[in-house]
This record gives sequence, structure tokens and C-alpha cells, in this order.
Amino acid sequence: MGEGLTTQALGRPDVERAAAQHRQYVDALRAEGVEVHRLPALPSLPDSPFVEDTAVLHRGVAVLTRPGAAARRPEVDAVRPALEREMEVQELGGPVDATLDAGDVLLAGRNLLIGISTRTNRGGAEALAHRLRAVDPELRAHVVPFSGLLHFKSGVTALRPDALVGDPRIQLGASLPAPVHWLPAAEGFAANVLPVNEALFVLAGSPAVASLAHRYAAKVVPLDLSEFRKMDGSLTCLSLLW
Repeated sequence: MGEGLTTQALGRPDVERAAAQHRQYVDALRAEGVEVHRLPALPSLPDSPFVEDTAVLHRGVAVLTRPGAAARRPEVDAVRPALEREMEVQELGGPVDATLDAGDVLLAGRNLLIGISTRTNRGGAEALAHRLRAVDPELRAHVVPFSGLLHFKSGVTALRPDALVGDPRIQLGASLPAPVHWLPAAEGFAANVLPVNEALFVLAGSPAVASLAHRYAAKVVPLDLSEFRKMDGSLTCLSLLW
């Protein structure tokens, strides 16, 4: 994990502590009634704990991504067999230079938000929108250029489909289809939240997001992911949920 890609300057992660934090994350999923399939470790792919980036799942279909960092593309092939055992799997398609990280994709109700970043280009965004609208014609796709953060979901996620939470460091090049609760700058890192059944997972150590979460969820679960944050990771990054 410590050899993975990062834009942060927070020091090298403590891998043993990261493993303990990951176990707590998995335990929290199971406590909310989620069946967890743990994939084998891939020592040669140090970013592979961030499994979310490999696919976008919607209505029983998995669309495989084409990560913007070439070093991460083997992660997609590693995840494919596990997804094929559970659901229909489709290729992203689109132009040969299309790239897409699922960390740039937010499904919020009928809205599909796709951030254009250093990892996801417009060809990848349009290819994903085409695939998902074939599965769910009612989806409304919103392509959102942005800067300031690595992934769109580093800066904006959904408390519920009609309410978003945001990190003020993200600079948006398009309007969003739902109101955004902007966090204080010092707590912007906690804008990545994860709804799981009736619970809302939030990053520990951020009272602003915890207060917001209690307004929107019956149960709020704070989790410490300090070591994953050092590698640009957060709550949504560590799982593919269906």
C-alpha cells in the first residue's frame, strides 16, 4: 500500500494500522447487514485496496472502468472474475483513449454525476453514461469538470439522493443537481460519506459532517481511515456495493 500513487503530503502510511482500520471498515459493513466478499491481496498492485475505482455498479450490471493511471489498469482484470460471479459485466467501450476512475462517479437517485479530472476524461464519461442509460433510461447524466482534488468523490458525495456534502477545496466547472452542504475548510477531507442501508458512514474526527449526518440518517457510524487518507483514499474507495 505504501508504494501506491498519492497526491497527498501526509507521510507514508502505517500499513499495520491501515490493516486494522480496514478490518473495522469491513466489520462495520457486516454490522449493517452487508455480505462482504474479500478478494485476495495483490502485493504487486499497491492501489488495489481502493477497489471502487475498477467498476461502476447499477441495477445488477457492472461496467468495468479504464483507470486514468495506467499502473492501475491491471486491477480491473483482477476484480472482473469476482463481479462476473455476481452480475452481468460490461466493458466501458467508447474511444480508445477513454479513461474513467469510478472515484469520479456519483450516483444520487436518478442523477449520474461524472467528474472530469486528471483520471477521467470526457470520452470515458460519455461512454459510462451511454452504458448506464441503457440499463436505466431514467438516469440523468451530469458531466462536471472540476479541479482541486484527485477524484470527484474526494470533494462531493451524497448524504441522500437530494442532499450533497462538499469540500470547499473542489472547484466545480458546472452546477450540481442537488443542494450542497459545504463543510468548513479544515474538515473538507470528510466530504466523502458512504450510505449503507439505514446507516451513514462518516470519517471520524469531523464534527461538522457528523452533525450533518445525524440530520439525514437514522444511524451514523464514524470510522478512522487516517492511513488511507495518506493515499488519497476514503470511505467510498474501499468497496463495491450492490
